[in-house]
Amino acid sequence: MSLEGNLTAFGISEILQLIAVQQKSGMLTVTRQGSSTKLFFHEGKIVSTRDRRRGSRDPVKDYLTRYGVITRKELERLTDIAEKSKLDVTEVIVSENLLTKEAMETHYRNHIQETVHDILTWEQGSYKFIPGRDVVNGIKLWGEFNIEGLLMESMRRIDEYPQILKEFSDGSTLVKKRGRLPKKEDLTSNESVVIGMLSEKRSIDDLVAHAMLPRFEVYEALKLLNEKNLLEVAKSRIPDPELTIGTKLAKRRGIRFRPSKNPLPLVVSIMVLLAAGFWNSRSVLPTFSGKPATDTEVTTAIERNQAEAELRWFLEMYKATHGSYPSTIADLETAGIASASLMERASQFEFRYYLTPDGTRFTLL
Repeated sequence: MSLEGNLTAFGISEILQLIAVQQKSGMLTVTRQGSSTKLFFHEGKIVSTRDRRRGSRDPVKDYLTRYGVITRKELERLTDIAEKSKLDVTEVIVSENLLTKEAMETHYRNHIQETVHDILTWEQGSYKFIPGRDVVNGIKLWGEFNIEGLLMESMRRIDEYPQILKEFSDGSTLVKKRGRLPKKEDLTSNESVVIGMLSEKRSIDDLVAHAMLPRFEVYEALKLLNEKNLLEVAKSRIPDPELTIGTKLAKRRGIRFRPSKNPLPLVVSIMVLLAAGFWNSRSVLPTFSGKPATDTEVTTAIERNQAEAELRWFLEMYKATHGSYPSTIADLETAGIASASLMERASQFEFRYYLTPDGTRFTLL
């Protein structure tokens, strides 16, 4: 017998704890705004997020390419090998010596932790749990993870992330190490990875894309390094543009533009958009290995940054018009502010949008 309901009645943390306490095996699907996340359980522990059905997207593949663990070109080759050999692509990654077994297990766990963190921020949506041991048959597992530990770490991240983003709110911000490297024992492993990439100035977005660490862990390492006075942070300096830009853009989209009494959010959004355009015009992106990025990687990074800048701009326009940020980024299209093509790009780049309960602040990742 399945268990289902909506997240307004029971939060996802309560559902996860119920599955853990009763040591259930099965599949939990959490759905919000047409997108869904799946968690697979074995005797109350999370073992996977991967749906084995043909045509389903593999979130582990997305994770590995998103954070620079493997390139998309490598993934295509590895997927082809996996299909011909009947092995799982993660097994092929290890057999090809791209990752050790231990490293693969670490990335697998980090992916599951990030997934739990994400769905815990969902205040609306629905869930459905289908019990049964057979739902995990055919899925390559790299560990079993206690829900209690995942929840505790996720709650810590939810508490700390907004404070970190106050320091590093713009992904185009450039950072560089200050002075000589400290002793290795004075740094965490994540701090060592991040500061080792900062012999020259790099954007935070570039660090996230190549550090082989989850986004939160990169941001947390930057915060700790900054507290130790080991970072130089160079934020973009863009002159204040005229607010008539907002009026012109709104007219072009057939919207009556009503400026907010407080123009600061709109000014900030315009500055973000211009800053992104400036940095995206650069033709070379450094990588962790020190080699220049491929044309495809450069194009993808530029397109993602442009899409993010547009989304931030339109979110500020929405607030200026309606008095608060939208409950979902899809509302931008419904309100006639953003185009369907931008929403498609937002889905392609897997942007995650979180709104505070009072509607006054948002996080776009």
